[in-house]
Amino acid sequence: MHTIIATTLAVASFTSGLTVLAQGTKQQPPNKSSKAATTTPASAPSSPTLPAWTKEPDSFLGVKFSEPLTVADCPTIPSRSIGAPALDKSAMAALGTVCIDTTSNYHGMRIPDGSRTHGIGNLPEIGPRFMVYATTDKNGLVVEFTINLKQDGFEAMAAAFKDRYGTPITSSLKSVRTAAGGEFSSQELTWVGKKISIFMSERQGRIDTSKINLISNDFIDAETKSQQENRSKESQKF
Repeated sequence: MHTIIATTLAVASFTSGLTVLAQGTKQQPPNKSSKAATTTPASAPSSPTLPAWTKEPDSFLGVKFSEPLTVADCPTIPSRSIGAPALDKSAMAALGTVCIDTTSNYHGMRIPDGSRTHGIGNLPEIGPRFMVYATTDKNGLVVEFTINLKQDGFEAMAAAFKDRYGTPITSSLKSVRTAAGGEFSSQELTWVGKKISIFMSERQGRIDTSKINLISNDFIDAETKSQQENRSKESQKF
């Protein structure tokens, strides 16, 4: 059994101000306000009694974990209106697969640990609009996929994930509060497998923004070890 420590999700932790008040298993309707807020990424518990995840994937959107990212770039066309290439939607429709969206704001970000992000385009249409980027480690291997979407699309995305990956291993409801004092509920769903884990948070970064991380457990372990070693090294400076 892997012990998942969500605070080691270096790429995914864009949080800055939401206070977690309580946690439970009872589901409640979400409050659809859009005031800025932040939540802590959901963490998979270390209980030895977690049920087995029978639908654990080894890929996402047809892209394999722990292998080089070999997906082709999305076709583009010149665009005078934005002063940069734009996606060629017609050509993309003929691809039948995802492609690397070099026009995405999430493309090309370099992380201090040597990893890098890659925008993913030509995504499935399931209702809510969402954006995806893949993360490759310093060796160029795919270790994580991150999905960002509006909170009002969370239920539809959660339903799609449950249909594809089965019932979550854990499901909880957290009460969160903004800096302004507003209180809201946030669903936290996790799937924990032998090699891959999925974290779904209804409110993260802002109370109107949801985030999903599909991540290699080996990458989590490596990030955890790196952070522990760095913390130990830095503590010697006190």
